[in-house]
Amino acid sequence: LFNVALVRQGGARRRQIGSLLGEELLGHRSLACPTLVLGDFGDLIWGSGNISLNMALRKAKRPLWTATYPAHFPLCGRDRAYLRGSLRIVDSSINRSSAARLASGHLPLLMTVQVTDQRTFLRSKKLNRMEIAPG
Repeated sequence: LFNVALVRQGGARRRQIGSLLGEELLGHRSLACPTLVLGDFGDLIWGSGNISLNMALRKAKRPLWTATYPAHFPLCGRDRAYLRGSLRIVDSSINRSSAARLASGHLPLLMTVQVTDQRTFLRSKKLNRMEIAPG
């Protein structure tokens, strides 16, 4: 799970997305598990770096009207989620209550996620005794 808050400025945003998708985070070869990336992607309509995000990750299913920002009169869908691997969005909604509008500048995006990882693992026989390694 990666929770992100990206900036709006084009160059800085592209660098943030490059770092997120790069070898130290999502591009690291040891990160083979299902991955959920969500948060404030900082763009109003279409921001720089979105093509890279859409090529590397799947956009999560969202409610029909996706605006979450600003909370008092939401016009933009800055908050969203991306998936990679064996994950499925079962349900999603936006909390539009008055309490949610007062709590933050963004309305909460609620998602029910199902992990469907089909990997199998090697099983070892149960050990009957403890062995001490020399040295």
